[in-house]
Amino acid sequence: MKISQKFSLLFFLSKKRADRNGYCPIYMRITIDGKRSPDLSLGFKVLSKYWDNTQKKVVGLATPEAKSINLKILQTKADYETQFTLLGSQYGDVTVDMLIKAVRPFNQNDSVRQSLPVTPTELHKRIDAMFIRCREYYRQEKKVLKTADERIRASEVRTLNKEKAIIKDEIEMLTSLSLDVYTLIANEEKTVMDASYEFLITFLRKSVGGTRAFSTCKKWWVTKDKIKQFLSYTYKRNSYTLLEVTRVFAERFYDYLTLVHSCGHNSAMKIIKNTRQIIERAIVSGWLATNPLGNFRCSYIDPDREALTVEVYNPD
Repeated sequence: MKISQKFSLLFFLSKKRADRNGYCPIYMRITIDGKRSPDLSLGFKVLSKYWDNTQKKVVGLATPEAKSINLKILQTKADYETQFTLLGSQYGDVTVDMLIKAVRPFNQNDSVRQSLPVTPTELHKRIDAMFIRCREYYRQEKKVLKTADERIRASEVRTLNKEKAIIKDEIEMLTSLSLDVYTLIANEEKTVMDASYEFLITFLRKSVGGTRAFSTCKKWWVTKDKIKQFLSYTYKRNSYTLLEVTRVFAERFYDYLTLVHSCGHNSAMKIIKNTRQIIERAIVSGWLATNPLGNFRCSYIDPDREALTVEVYNPD
């Protein structure tokens, strides 16, 4: 490596690429001896008010999402600096292309996947974490509203309102990131789990926004988990594509829920009905043309109830 080689990394917020909600993607640019790389996405978006252009990090957000972004910046910086040193000791001069390929190996048969801001699996994990965080927020809210002391309650409500505002911002970032990821993935590669998580983040956004009840959102969370468990148990994989779904999928799902999970008939049918609704949203989003579960009839059994007798009304 030439001692005179000049190497730098720049992390920046691209305001010109902001989405309609004002969330700006974070990019990195490599410069070696005056030659610049293309702008490389870190897979995160944030409102400009939370970005410190001097420190090159997210500030004003004491949240797991903010910590993840700042950790990603530090890890990326360390990865590129380490590889720059290794390449220099091995080859002498280091070029921008050499460095990028060393840190982000390119697969000719997977070019679209390489361009994703984050992998679908990572996106799913982030949505899971956000749901858990929202669930904890609503638990705290319920507890605070029962506080007898009005002054203490008012103070805690103000704290909760600030937390909710931050959660809303982070859900908007996740929603935008979800759109970016699924726009890049071809429809034939989109999975049942992709559809489940896309449905969940959409419903979670509505719940925090006040147009849907969070208690209902929890039911969709359960449905998502049951689908994931079923795919792992029956097909030994979670990468089951939407195009692979047929009526048999619903029949096997029913058997799994009733025989393996010991769900009652009505509970199993409700989960399958929810799954059918998730696929309906995939159709609305343009991921599928028709619903393969559309002709699966979700029947319900009325529970037997004993008729009240005169003795019940007049036990004496």
